[in-house]
Amino acid sequence: MKKIFYLFSICFVLCSCEKANTPRMYLEETVEPAQTTPDNTGDMTMINSESDPHAGFSKEQLAAMLKENGAGGQSNSPVTWTVPTGWEEKAASGMRIATFAAKDDRAAIDCSIVTLGSGAGGLSANIIRWLGQLYITVPPEKELTSFVENLEKISLPGGLTSLVVDFSSFQKDVASESPSMLAAIIDTPQQRIFVKMTGSKANIAKHSASFKSLVQSMEFH
Repeated sequence: MKKIFYLFSICFVLCSCEKANTPRMYLEETVEPAQTTPDNTGDMTMINSESDPHAGFSKEQLAAMLKENGAGGQSNSPVTWTVPTGWEEKAASGMRIATFAAKDDRAAIDCSIVTLGSGAGGLSANIIRWLGQLYITVPPEKELTSFVENLEKISLPGGLTSLVVDFSSFQKDVASESPSMLAAIIDTPQQRIFVKMTGSKANIAKHSASFKSLVQSMEFH
């Protein structure tokens, strides 16, 4: 009986040793990081009613311009205006001192007034930035210079002048529902004021006269 027990014990030990020395195989499973594929809009931001009228500036640039101009808000602004007929004024937010929409279709256009310090970028730089927001190819330098030199001018009280930037001349072959923009730039000794209206090409054309009446009504005290 003891012999059988010893034989069983030896076999058990041998089997255990054999298992201990048996190499073990491991399958390492790796997961590749998700790949992102840029869509056809690249890194541009489509214009909408909540878009930043100064998209394209870095946070540092905006902070410097706001610091130069003082805190935002209509209460700190020396600007007054008359709301065009058929428009309504909405609550200002963010960098805006005023926001407007059409009464009959509030989603048709988005118009804003923003004041920044005099370091708010050059005229051509702002136009190029806006062209990018509209997915319009920047024209050759000679053509862009001609466009800038022939911008419409609106005389304002106090001897100031507003330059009106109408991008429709770059969108003659674009569908009427394509995003478009009408912008006005007013320079005073202390600040640069942007009035900007975004919407479809058709709605921009429809509200162009109202936009210009808003700009023309602006007074600086």
